[in-house]
Amino acid sequence: MSAAPSRLLQRVAWALVIAGAVALAVTFLIGRGALALGALASGWMFAAGTAAGTLALSAAVRIGRGRWANAALPWADAASGFFPSAFLLAVVVALTASRWSPEAAEDVGTWVAARDLAFTAALFAAGHRYSRRPAAKWGVVYLLLYVVTLSAWAVDWILGAKTRAPSAVIPAFYFMGAFLSGIAWMALQAALRGGDVKLRHDLGKLLFGFLTIWAYLLWSAFFPVWYGNLPAETAPLLERWRGGWRFVTLAALVGVFVFPFAFFISRATKRLRGTLAFGSAVVLAGLLLERFVLVLPPLEVPGGAESGVLAACIALGTFGLFLATGTPKPLPAPVPPPP
Repeated sequence: MSAAPSRLLQRVAWALVIAGAVALAVTFLIGRGALALGALASGWMFAAGTAAGTLALSAAVRIGRGRWANAALPWADAASGFFPSAFLLAVVVALTASRWSPEAAEDVGTWVAARDLAFTAALFAAGHRYSRRPAAKWGVVYLLLYVVTLSAWAVDWILGAKTRAPSAVIPAFYFMGAFLSGIAWMALQAALRGGDVKLRHDLGKLLFGFLTIWAYLLWSAFFPVWYGNLPAETAPLLERWRGGWRFVTLAALVGVFVFPFAFFISRATKRLRGTLAFGSAVVLAGLLLERFVLVLPPLEVPGGAESGVLAACIALGTFGLFLATGTPKPLPAPVPPPP
């Protein structure tokens, strides 16, 4: 990506941040604080998960000595630039969990919030250390902390520590979804930044493969609940299948798996810049919707379309902060030689 498009991306990123901040303030002013905090948590779980998953992809490639991705690894390492901002937002998410997560209201107290913030700080510190001096041993440390920390986010901030829903699958579903968003983000950058055909094809194939893993984990979470048909387990699913949430759930399924699976079967769509960028962007949008489906349905969301627009703006503002701080900065323009 040339300097001009990179600067344009930075302007778009900060515009999203400003729009998100305004939407957050407006949502509080009209008395929908729980919605505002829930949308912030959804956006944070997507943006922080994408940043963490992108760096996890970098660590996995270096541990496996995958030379095929050498050109793209600096783009992945840049995702750690979002970690300081992400940690500040994590403090807000943790301390307000009882307001935006009814399922966690009885479980996420001071001790649980402190524990989750400690895991988050350790993950981000290890990621910062790894990205500054990439080495396989720090990559291993980071990947272990990645699995533990994102599992803690899923259990405490999505399910609630005492929830008897399919909690054995949801943590893996969440951290593998974050890893998938990291792959999609890298594929999108390879398309936008002009990565060579082989790199685009390899990232496209990797994205296609992990789409099927995401779908497998989703099925693994759904099938025991359907088979057991116990009210305590089916209630969380039914909450996500009522009213407007049915459309959001279907849109997430189509955006993350149904459409990309059919789209990326073709070899050409994985190699061409335009099609790879489009397909990767659809996957990222679907995963953002999936975060909404995981977090918001248990809330009583007042209002109609305006609530959805405000929540989307808040979540996109969080992702805009990731774009502004977690992407490689444009190189300065070369200074012409003196006459």
